[in-house]
Amino acid sequence: MEISMSGIRFVLAPCLLAVALTACDKKPEAAKPGARPPTLVTVAAARSEVVESRESSVGTVFSDADPKVAAEVSGRVTRVLVRAGQTVTAGQALAELDRQDLLLKQQTAEAEVRSAQAQVQVQQATVDRNARLIREGFLSPQVQEVAQAEWVARRERLAAVQTQARQVTQDLARTQIRAPYAAEVEAQLIAPGGYARVGDPVFQLVSRHDLKVRLPFPEASTLRIRPGQTVRLGMAGEELGQTVTARISEIRPVVGAQSRAIEVIVPVPAALAQWRPGATVNGTLVLGVREQAVTVPETAVVLRPAGTVVYVAEAGLARQRVVTTGVIQSGRVEITQGLKVGETVVVDGAGFLSDGAALKIKGAGSKP
Repeated sequence: MEISMSGIRFVLAPCLLAVALTACDKKPEAAKPGARPPTLVTVAAARSEVVESRESSVGTVFSDADPKVAAEVSGRVTRVLVRAGQTVTAGQALAELDRQDLLLKQQTAEAEVRSAQAQVQVQQATVDRNARLIREGFLSPQVQEVAQAEWVARRERLAAVQTQARQVTQDLARTQIRAPYAAEVEAQLIAPGGYARVGDPVFQLVSRHDLKVRLPFPEASTLRIRPGQTVRLGMAGEELGQTVTARISEIRPVVGAQSRAIEVIVPVPAALAQWRPGATVNGTLVLGVREQAVTVPETAVVLRPAGTVVYVAEAGLARQRVVTTGVIQSGRVEITQGLKVGETVVVDGAGFLSDGAALKIKGAGSKP
């Protein structure tokens, strides 16, 4: 069957018209090609809080009292009166040393004192008699000078032997070793039958009274630390919050070859009397307090080429704001410049944002 060219044009014309109408009816894309979808984030308002400037250190508990009790005289141990773990009071007897040798020395010293006293009395009578004879003209004054010199010498010898006698008496008292202060006996270093020499440690004591904490700080902190400042103390390893407040009583310089650090001395409060010398302690020094500081969650602060920034949520968009930060406290960062109280900042998801990025706030029914 033959179809003329005019017939073909007649058939194609309606088809072309239908294709054209279909193309014109197609709707445009809802979003621009390449546009990023909104980032899902959480937000929080910047708030006003009390912020403390702090500096921390790890120190040790110590006591000014010497923990070692040493023998003050030499002798064989005859009795041990206490045991390790026992609590003792100041002046309580801990052990006894053999006294026999010192008792003999005491008897000898007392005899020498009596002899010297008698010699002084005899010479005193001689001086008195010479003085009478000189007044009566029967004796030369030169003889009296010799007698008086001998009297002075005998008095000095009496003083010397009396001192020796007192020393022996004191040594006898020291054969009974006593606790210098109230404490707990940590270690017994002697046993009956042993020999203790002067200066030998015989007991190790642990005093739970008048304890102090020594906290080291670097030289850079010197100008910011002063007596009277508040320190929070807590035993290392204890749960958070188990701390007490104390105050600096003394600052001691520690001059070394490489640095000029300082030691902060803090008396241990009575509430921590269970602490022991040598224990490790965490100390937090409060250098200053700001009552109305602007703070945001720590995750809201991110680093960008422009510096430290937060992203403020405005009209569904993230607006980059360069800020100056201060201290970090309990998971929040102080903002000293660049943000006001009440402004809404992005928290979770801030690290994925750039300036002007679209936001989808988690849990929000409308845009901020």
